[in-house]
Amino acid sequence: MTVHQIAIPIVCFAFIVAYHGYEFVRVGETRKLFAQVRKGWVDNCVLTGQQAVNTTRDYIRVASALGGSSIIIAIFVAGVASGHFADCANSGTGCTQAEVLVLVKLGTLVGLMCTIFFLFTQCARFAIHFSFMINTREMNSVPLPPSLMTRVFDHAHWYYSVGIRAFFVTIPVVSWLFTSWCLLGVTPVYLLVVHGIESSAFMSEPLLELKAKQQEQQPEQPQQQDVT
Repeated sequence: MTVHQIAIPIVCFAFIVAYHGYEFVRVGETRKLFAQVRKGWVDNCVLTGQQAVNTTRDYIRVASALGGSSIIIAIFVAGVASGHFADCANSGTGCTQAEVLVLVKLGTLVGLMCTIFFLFTQCARFAIHFSFMINTREMNSVPLPPSLMTRVFDHAHWYYSVGIRAFFVTIPVVSWLFTSWCLLGVTPVYLLVVHGIESSAFMSEPLLELKAKQQEQQPEQPQQQDVT
């Protein structure tokens, strides 16, 4: 096993994790907008019956489909890794460093897919809770506040957002299965494409108009006069 086979994956995945961590922690205009949209949707759909249930059901279906596909891929890759390990372990000479590296790569992909499965399962779990809450008039004779519903919905969407980002990471992981040099070539292209996906430039003008209208509707603060 050469130095570049160790150094290149460490450097590439460090850049990828750092980028996604920065983008996830940074609250940009796109995330602010869609957080407000979710809040507005909850406020408008409380106790509306089937309308809210249909939208939430579609959301749960998407999360379930993504989670289900990830665990199927994880089981398939784990089966391939198990067969590969059995072949090299029973060869008489044991697994070589190259074969161990292949197992590490396959194990990384399996771990990533299992993580994605967990994330989307949690998303569906809290989305199901939310689907009950949005049509609940009161609890113990106390009205259920929309702010609590929004909090649960945002929590479900947190898992959804992380799960989507984790799905993106499968691209460099799969490229690593070929060679470390392939990973090195894919990483800058991958970061450039993902950065373009995250950009909100496509809606900058309508977003500015929306902000202007929101500012117009805000009541003006009365100016305080100094009394001497």
